[in-house]
Amino acid sequence: MRKVRNTKQLGELGELLFACNAALRGLGVSWPHGASERYDCLIDNGRRISRVQVKVVGRAYAKNAYSVGCGRQSYTTRGVPRKCVPYSPKDVDCLALYVVLENVWFLFPVQALGKRVCVALFTGDHPKRKIWAQYEANWELLTKGGICRPKTKWIDRIFASAEAEAILLLAVSDDPQEK
Repeated sequence: MRKVRNTKQLGELGELLFACNAALRGLGVSWPHGASERYDCLIDNGRRISRVQVKVVGRAYAKNAYSVGCGRQSYTTRGVPRKCVPYSPKDVDCLALYVVLENVWFLFPVQALGKRVCVALFTGDHPKRKIWAQYEANWELLTKGGICRPKTKWIDRIFASAEAEAILLLAVSDDPQEK
């Protein structure tokens, strides 16, 4: 298997994984044409359409602690990168943050992050886990108020097998055959 070479590839794989998770929950998934929008995909729950920005983190900075950039690049009028700025409700409705090594999704309404351009996420038995715990596996953010129905009644069993997540994990971990 080819290893993920850069963060762009990791992000693209994360977007596909997010789309699969959403579709299995009965949500409609669409992508904007090109890469000029500030969101990665559109999620349709039958009553409303949400703009979702997907971010992926593949490395921990401490045990069960991950730092995820959740801002966007700002540019000058000449197209020169200026600084990282937070997403606003004008840009996106939801940020979906995926921690590869833990196979955990965090789904935040963009307002919950305020002016943050980076979030420290904690998993497992980390003492600070409760800080963002309400957003862990918060798929209700996208399904609530909608009329979507899961495509299968075995969603939990499918996610427990974690085939897609295992592929992503293998792609970011060191390949023993390359050593």
